[in-house]
Amino acid sequence: MEFFSGWILDARETATGVSFWVKGTSGEVRPFRMRLSPSFYLAGQEGRLRRAAQLLEGKGARVSFEEKREFFSGRQVLALKVEAPSPRAFRFLVRVAENLAGGESLYSSDLPVEELFFIQTGAFPLGKVEVEADGAGEARALSPLEENWALDYSLPPLTVAEVRPVGRKGVSPSHQPWVSLEVSCEGETFELRWEEGEEFIRSFRSLLLSFDPDLIVSEWGDEFLFPRLLEISRLTGIPTGLSREGAPEAVRGGGRGRSFFSYGRIIYRAGRASFPGRIHLDRRNSFLFGEVGLEGLVELTRLSRLSLERVCRASPGTIISAMEVERALRQGILVPSRKRQVEQFRDAASLVEADKGGLVYAPPLGVFEEVAEFDFASMYPTIMAKNNISPETLDCPCCGGPAIPETGTRTCRKRRGLIPEVLEPILERRRVLKRRAREAASPGESKVFTARQTALKWILVVSFGFLGYRNARFGKIEAHEAVTALGRDALLTAKEVAEREGFSFLHGLTDALWVKKEGASLEEYEALGRRMSEAAGLEVALEGVYRWIAFLPSKTRPGVPVPSRFVGLFRGGEVKVRGLACRRRDTPPLAKRMQEEMLQVLSGCRDRRELAQAGELLEEIYRAYREDLLSGLVPPEELAVVRRLSKPASAYGENTAAAWAVRELLGRGVNLPPGEKIAFVLTSTGGKGEVPKARSLGFFSPDDSVDLEKYEELLRRAAEEILQVVSMAG
Repeated sequence: MEFFSGWILDARETATGVSFWVKGTSGEVRPFRMRLSPSFYLAGQEGRLRRAAQLLEGKGARVSFEEKREFFSGRQVLALKVEAPSPRAFRFLVRVAENLAGGESLYSSDLPVEELFFIQTGAFPLGKVEVEADGAGEARALSPLEENWALDYSLPPLTVAEVRPVGRKGVSPSHQPWVSLEVSCEGETFELRWEEGEEFIRSFRSLLLSFDPDLIVSEWGDEFLFPRLLEISRLTGIPTGLSREGAPEAVRGGGRGRSFFSYGRIIYRAGRASFPGRIHLDRRNSFLFGEVGLEGLVELTRLSRLSLERVCRASPGTIISAMEVERALRQGILVPSRKRQVEQFRDAASLVEADKGGLVYAPPLGVFEEVAEFDFASMYPTIMAKNNISPETLDCPCCGGPAIPETGTRTCRKRRGLIPEVLEPILERRRVLKRRAREAASPGESKVFTARQTALKWILVVSFGFLGYRNARFGKIEAHEAVTALGRDALLTAKEVAEREGFSFLHGLTDALWVKKEGASLEEYEALGRRMSEAAGLEVALEGVYRWIAFLPSKTRPGVPVPSRFVGLFRGGEVKVRGLACRRRDTPPLAKRMQEEMLQVLSGCRDRRELAQAGELLEEIYRAYREDLLSGLVPPEELAVVRRLSKPASAYGENTAAAWAVRELLGRGVNLPPGEKIAFVLTSTGGKGEVPKARSLGFFSPDDSVDLEKYEELLRRAAEEILQVVSMAG
């Protein structure tokens, strides 16, 4: 037997257990195998369980009876533990049990084997471990050398390779003529010509074996690059070298993608291109990578015990769910494989009373000076933790806790809920990381702490929405409504405190409020924040004091204010913008740059008087951008309009610009599932009043005619949004 210490890079299910790769402190990567006997549970009537035990034992399972806790009731119940001899047998036994007892009787039967491996061993991806193994690489024991919740940790010494297509930036290679591939590693960059076939694949393999990267970061790798690279490998018979197992068939080239609905939008995620022994992250197939970077992804990987590849592509809801599942398993709670709880029946009046969402005020229109903004720190997650709100703690039969305003719901005072137990350490960890980011010795160190706390912010934000998600294992809509009711009450309490202290209340938006008092000092505003925190029972932090802030009207109804549409300048010089064109994803880069330049001018205006005098300079900026546009020298990338397809491509039959681009791409054989993003340039049709046609950005050529009239209109509208601030100040 020998011992080997290092960081776990990757773990994969095998027929008999798990294969995993460990990178040692000297840089050597060693593969290991470990046998695993995954298990699941059945619950129900004792007689039925005993009959199931006999049948499953006859199918090769090891069975035993255990006392487990039922989630909603908290009662100890008899459960049948079904232990499979291998991962392959695990899925077979789950199917047998489901046919025998029904899916509603199954618990922990749908958890991935890799996830069970980390939970059972106590290890976690990118965590340091010591492996005891024989000479053939069979691991007999795996000992974690650090805690996954440790606040201070370091990344393993990863060799990183970047792989990206050469072409128009921001456009999928499947949406443009394909040319070459750029590979960067250890400070060197190589360009490989795609059309060279065998020579291309040989060059790629040579680079991969030479640098032997632990982490491959790609752009469009899942959806395009690696599926096609593996196809060339199959046709030529030349292995890619992507797998550290040395088995080409073990490399997955993307697989099937999926479209799903999330927070009002259709999202598309390409299937994962995965290489045993290496980590592959695709920037273009990840929401979180762009928000929190590698440091934030590692933070979530450690806490959730999900692989870095999965965290990169997962929604924050998937990550918080994994953390809930692990906590439930450690507490002996039966984890349902399907959601059990349905919404209780209520009459229409009760539903209207409870289901109001966050509290939103309509702000007064105009420009105001010396206004303070206060934010509730992680309002909803804090409410859940502080008030013990969890699906199983609502309206418990054991005690009569205080009623929640408007809903009448009560929470248990004796039993601590699963959701608060999961959220409390995350909330505390984020507070510490935010403090460390402020106190960091260097900008680089501050950036790392900021990325880590931002990653936690995202799963805290989603934890509230997940509480009411129809498919959440531990969700219940009544719990979701209880949280918003307490949020409304907290905002009203803070508003009343401010008004009682002589401050004018201007605006309130779910977890933030804006107040003003002539001549108030920073110390007075900070003192007000402390008094609001004490009264509301939640932390209310001073976001900052604005030199000026403009609350803007609706673009279609000029006299009607829009709660989330404003522009303001903090005393420190930072401009805060909500609801303008530069914040929209479908605004062409040219219009965004113009607005940002105009906002830079506004950042130099210290008060209303200077703001009112900025109009001429803003007009000059607009005219300069308009002249650039009309000169025809603006590159097509600056004119790109990006849209996310909200329905199947075949359903785009109308004569809109997006429909023209969709039809063009379909005609070129491009697959366009719902949720896919397309980029196009508006082109002139030569006839006034016609619906503008469009060309896909990737196939736009110098021969195409840009619809200058339409882009001139877009620029003018974007300029008017900023000029409106100046006119309101006059």
